[in-house]
Order: sequence, then C-alpha cells, then structure tokens
Amino acid sequence: MKTFSLLSMVTSCFLLAIMFSCKYGKVKAPEVLIVVDDSCATHPLYFQKVNPIITDACALSGCHVTSGYKDFSSYQSLKSEIDTKGVAYFLSRISPGGGMPPSYSAGPKSISACDYAKIKIWLESGYPNN
Repeated sequence: MKTFSLLSMVTSCFLLAIMFSCKYGKVKAPEVLIVVDDSCATHPLYFQKVNPIITDACALSGCHVTSGYKDFSSYQSLKSEIDTKGVAYFLSRISPGGGMPPSYSAGPKSISACDYAKIKIWLESGYPNN
C-alpha cells in the first residue's frame, strides 16, 4: 500500500511539474535542415570539391561553357558571375526548385544535397580559388 501511494505521489508531482513548466505563447517554427554526412560539412577546396561538381552538373556542352550561356568552365568566369549576381542568387538557382538545370536540359538532374552543401560552404567562405 505504501509503495502505491509513493508511486502515485511521484507520478502526480511529475505531471504537475510538466504542466507548470509549459510556456504559452508563440510557437517557434522549426528550422528546415538538410541532413548530410560529415564529408559535406567540411570546408571544400574549389579545385578538389567544387570544380568537379560544376564540371559534372553545369559546365556541359551547350550550357555553362565558353560557347554556352554564362561560362562556368573556369574559376574566374564562375567568380565573375557570382560577383555580378551575388551569392544568394547563385544559391537560389542551384537549390532544389531553383531552375537549374532547366527542364528542357538534356544534362544531369539537380545536384545532391551534399554537393549543394559543399558549394554553399565554399560560397559563404568567400569562394576562394584554392
């Protein structure tokens, strides 16, 4: 009998603590996170990580090459475009639903979340030529 009343008392205290610890007011919207592995979160070097993504997904014949629309085939030409349009604009274009690659493109599909994270970190660090 004593065990039951002790358990009942502990449970009641626990429930009261939960009820009175709740805060009423505005509920903060959850942040949207893209889950990627640790290799995506490192500071990528342009020539080791970013350039291969651009080469495989953007700098394709008829797209972002010297003879195409907005040349991304070299660091300098890509940097020039980012300097002109801005980091936020560039990220918005390569993000899912951002329009790249365009629906009429015969090229690759959108870049992966990991590749997007690598480019985003590189851009946010000042898009160095490293």
